[in-house]
Amino acid sequence: MSSANNKNKLSKKYAPHIVAASSMLASITTMSLSHPFEVLKIGQQLTFGNTTFNPRHKIKYYFKGLSSLNLAIVGKTFIRFRAYDYFCNLYENPQTGEISKFDMFKVGAFLGFIESVWVIPFENLKSRLVGNGLTTSEKLQGRTNIGPLPSKLNRNPVYDIYSNRFSIYYRNEYRVKPSMTFPQAVKEIWQVDGVKGYFRGSLATMYKNMASAFIYFSFYSSMKNAFNKENDRSKSILIGVASCSLVVIFTQPVDLIKTRLQSNRYGPRYYTGNLDCFRHTITEEGVSAFFKGWFPRLLKVGIINSGVGLGLYQYYEKILTLDDSVFQ
Repeated sequence: MSSANNKNKLSKKYAPHIVAASSMLASITTMSLSHPFEVLKIGQQLTFGNTTFNPRHKIKYYFKGLSSLNLAIVGKTFIRFRAYDYFCNLYENPQTGEISKFDMFKVGAFLGFIESVWVIPFENLKSRLVGNGLTTSEKLQGRTNIGPLPSKLNRNPVYDIYSNRFSIYYRNEYRVKPSMTFPQAVKEIWQVDGVKGYFRGSLATMYKNMASAFIYFSFYSSMKNAFNKENDRSKSILIGVASCSLVVIFTQPVDLIKTRLQSNRYGPRYYTGNLDCFRHTITEEGVSAFFKGWFPRLLKVGIINSGVGLGLYQYYEKILTLDDSVFQ
């Protein structure tokens, strides 16, 4: 009887819907706390050459695009946990119950790909809102703090070749009065760019998410098995921070490419694609340009989203399982 009761308690504590809900709430909370660092990162990545991003903006502009990311989290959390369980069960060794490192790599890659397909439109909406917010703030202050644009910004005629007179009209209208809310951004992208506007930077986003998932899950699992078999909370947080730090180091260059391709400040007006963005960034700004925005991204991903996020996840899990210890 005792073992049956323990089993019921465990199944309740680790029920999939509790885990998913805890993760979603923790992700939304940490995303809201860390979003100003995301805006700082984007602002730095949109500077050209040796220009330094000036961060003096009203606080409201540091939360532009947050609604898009939080909406993405809801679907992303559902996909992640359903797909993670499915792939883990698929590759789990029936004798040992363990998953090999190579199979863990495949699980991470599959998760990254599936999440990317869902996230890409929301990432484009976020980038549009952040860019519009910074541009509006600049105009109100009578300055340009993202820095001078490339001298040949309009070198890519493809953008206008595939834009009909209506989209050109709307593009000019939105340059005068940019969209500042999520519904407005959805409408702006549809009227100016059409469906393709929601999928700018798709390849870069997929690569970044797949690489991030692989690095995070494989490193975290390896470190946990080696140093934290007892599942100590402090060690879990440290391993999570270290895992996210590796993600930032190895994916920062492709994150810059993604940001610039999705930005209507550069986008298709200056870059024809991922390789073109890579080539021009190296020749015009040097290799160091690929690491613009690394520090705010590290603070966001490595410290807040990982360290604080894990603590919040455990807190929300206790609340959702009605664990009285959370109130003590």
